[in-house]
Amino acid sequence: MSLFHLLFGFSGRINRGKYWLAVVLWLVFWVIALPVCLLAGFAILGTNLVDGQLPSGDDWLEKSIRMAVDYVVLFIIFLTLVIVSWISAFAIGVKRLHDRNKNGWLIVLFYVVPSILAGIANASEHAVASSLLGLASFVISIWGLVELGFLRGTVGLNAYGLDPLQRPAIVDAYAGICPSLTSSEVGKFRPAPAPLRSGRGRERFCARSTTHRKIAQARGCICISSRRQAGPFHLEPEPGSSGR
Repeated sequence: MSLFHLLFGFSGRINRGKYWLAVVLWLVFWVIALPVCLLAGFAILGTNLVDGQLPSGDDWLEKSIRMAVDYVVLFIIFLTLVIVSWISAFAIGVKRLHDRNKNGWLIVLFYVVPSILAGIANASEHAVASSLLGLASFVISIWGLVELGFLRGTVGLNAYGLDPLQRPAIVDAYAGICPSLTSSEVGKFRPAPAPLRSGRGRERFCARSTTHRKIAQARGCICISSRRQAGPFHLEPEPGSSGR
């Protein structure tokens, strides 16, 4: 898995190690980015001050507009970084939920609902209701932290792909689909949904792209489409070929 897919891809699975790696990468990024943005704000102010005072005189309007534009550009850059980091946070969380064999939409409960409940609790004038909402927000946050950061994913294949902690064993077990595929090439395919799996005790794999499909065909595998003749392609061995 590439670093870009780790941070921004919504498909596949990641284990706890990669999850915490992504978290650390973003923490390091913001430890650097926040001071840089703050220093940029002071630099904009410093370049537009005249003897320690805001622009004045005949060209005060032009200087004020220039300073405002500089701050708007800085704000847009900062907002873009925040949005990108949130998209990445959702992508990382979704892949971790996939590893737990859970629907990725559960990430909304862990990331969004606690903030909503906390906001309502702070705005509430009733002490009991505010305490209950605050407690619910805290419990969901802890649940999300444990689910994403500490619980092991599904052992072996699940509906979202190969087990990232048992990849060598999975490759050995299922490479019989196309014995000529190398281990790294088998890793480019994911298990087909249960209704599309082979009934002969052999898993089908879905090619993620036309390129991967061509790789499989070049290696002597047959790619067939789904039952509706659309959607992802699946791998099956050439007639007469045997697995490992």
